[in-house]
Amino acid sequence: MKYGYSIWMRLIVFTILCITLTAFFFSCDLPDENGEASGEESTTEEETNAPDEAFHVAVNGTSSFTMVAPEFPTDGEEEAFMEIRSEVAAMTGVSLAFTDDWLREGDLHDPDAYEILIGQTNYDETQTILSDTSYGSYTIAVSGRKIILAAWSEQAILTGAEVLLRIFRDSLDGQDLVVPRSALSKTQVVDRTLDFIPVVPGVRMDHIYDSNGAIEAIYENATPEHFNVCAERLEKNGYTKYAENARGKVLSAIFTDYKNYTFNVFYEGGYDQLCVTVESYSVSTLPPKEKKMSMGICDTQFAQLGVAYNYSGSKPPQNGMCYIWRLENGKFIILDGGFSYSLGAKNLYETLSEMAIDPDNIVIASWIVSHFHSDHVGTLVRFSESYLKEVEIESMIFNLPTEAQASLTEMSSSAWNRIKSLVTRANPDICIYKAHPGQIYHFANAEIEILYTLEMYAPMDLTYYNTCSLVIDVKFGDFNMIMLGDCSTEANENICKNYGDSIEAEVVQVAHHGYAGGSNALYTLVDPIYVFWPAGASWYSTCVNKVSSGDDTGRNAYFFLKNTRIRKLYVGKAAVVLLELEEDTGFMSAAIYENVDAFRSGEESEFELSP
Repeated sequence: MKYGYSIWMRLIVFTILCITLTAFFFSCDLPDENGEASGEESTTEEETNAPDEAFHVAVNGTSSFTMVAPEFPTDGEEEAFMEIRSEVAAMTGVSLAFTDDWLREGDLHDPDAYEILIGQTNYDETQTILSDTSYGSYTIAVSGRKIILAAWSEQAILTGAEVLLRIFRDSLDGQDLVVPRSALSKTQVVDRTLDFIPVVPGVRMDHIYDSNGAIEAIYENATPEHFNVCAERLEKNGYTKYAENARGKVLSAIFTDYKNYTFNVFYEGGYDQLCVTVESYSVSTLPPKEKKMSMGICDTQFAQLGVAYNYSGSKPPQNGMCYIWRLENGKFIILDGGFSYSLGAKNLYETLSEMAIDPDNIVIASWIVSHFHSDHVGTLVRFSESYLKEVEIESMIFNLPTEAQASLTEMSSSAWNRIKSLVTRANPDICIYKAHPGQIYHFANAEIEILYTLEMYAPMDLTYYNTCSLVIDVKFGDFNMIMLGDCSTEANENICKNYGDSIEAEVVQVAHHGYAGGSNALYTLVDPIYVFWPAGASWYSTCVNKVSSGDDTGRNAYFFLKNTRIRKLYVGKAAVVLLELEEDTGFMSAAIYENVDAFRSGEESEFELSP
């Protein structure tokens, strides 16, 4: 479980108010049905309530009922619980007893107890109701001596609470609340979009509304079998399996009806959590399953483009990131780009021109944006303003947090709207791919696997923007490169728990320029041969000094151990590092150029970029 607080803690203040309210009502005798005060003992539920007649929720100022909530309620369940209890107290003068559904091991809930069950409790009665309740609906029902309000979504539980209170008000006689069983039977669809998500019995579901009309449903305490059940139910509902994948403890699949909706389903074994993201088919472009070319027209290349340039005479910035792959069909893939400076866009364009088979026909098969911090996406803004007449961008891949999520972080705005208007103006047919965990994108001989997106951190609140940075694996046959972007400490933990040593790779990009994010544990799992460090010389030296002084806090010390596979470490600086990749043998030849001008003139550097 990634979150949750006991309802006991949440009810402390509310309980104090209820005690005060109860004391007020019981300071005098309550009037009987004739309006006269009665000091007689109330009739018990056991004596008056025939099984098929009515529930005596509150009579003569007393009640046999206890309200029950989940031990760890959602915000909606807590609000519904509080509202019902408060309104019953206001209507009847009775402050209903309350508890949660926690049980000691081996214990069972009392089937003979009179209880009002609110939300996704662990009672068998609730679970039976939920198994027949769609995710966009609520159900009010009766089972034995239980009144049940069950729903999966926040909106549905709150709507159901309003309806249950309406039933109570209609059943009120003075201050006596006697509810006919026949009135306690209602199911209503509140959210038709959620209704398309398959019900997976035996797991708790919550959901988060995402951007562009997408919804992420989260199932807690799930197993791989729940993933299989979800997949089976989607296919039974008419959705076709478009792709599937398994890596480490992560299972994933894509389902679509090629008309209305696309479902991205993934299971996080590190957290026993199943997630389903449903999107409109019209706005959710499926990852390309392009076949590998039988014969390429050029060698495959990879370049680290250092971005620590002197801009306008100022000291060069020390972070930023830009990586380029030239595929065997001559097209390019770019990851991020660097800062929002015209010189950065110029250097990227000139590097692409030098690497291109035909400098007059530069095609970027996909521009991947790890996240929208300016030192990663800024160059894309400048490039889009200046070079889209010379360069074609066929697609983009990213996954952005919602505005509400971003507002909880240090990130005040996003460059996406600005970039989108520039890019779509140059290429109205550009494909915008929203990355989801487990997806695999095929571009010529490159295979790009999405290892991590913000969805894997849900339902925790995004409080640090780097936690939404994509983590990807770029593969060429058996040769693969783990690109960590600005992976945060939280994302690092998620990746280690979910993937383990399945992320072993020949190449790793140092997380977050060497700032907090990477760890010895993560790099041990990757076990790289080649390390690419997107940082300037000054910050790199600072990192080395921190390792030497023992002040590294476990971020980068791995790169300086003696018992690793590391052969070479390349620091970004202002340099261009060009690698020729051979996917069958894993052989790489590398050339280092001090800057872009040296790269264009073919002047290889004699200085080392690694310790």
